[in-house]
Amino acid sequence: MEVEEDSSCDELEYSVTRLVKGLASSRKGARQGFATVLTEVLSEFASFSSEGMLRLITKTLEVTGSSKAWVSAKCAYTDSLL
Repeated sequence: MEVEEDSSCDELEYSVTRLVKGLASSRKGARQGFATVLTEVLSEFASFSSEGMLRLITKTLEVTGSSKAWVSAKCAYTDSLL
């Protein structure tokens, strides 16, 4: 029985990771769907701490490469408007 619990725990972690990755989708409707399902999963399973979820989100949705340059340029532009 312990193997099944470990397996379901691994599946839950995989599912939550995929849902977090889905939050970065380029389609607004998809992001809303991923956010809704992620909210429901987290409300059903209390095994994820707030700190753990924030670490997972930060690690998974890290801005890199050309996206990082775009974010920097957008921030610089926004700062110049203020």
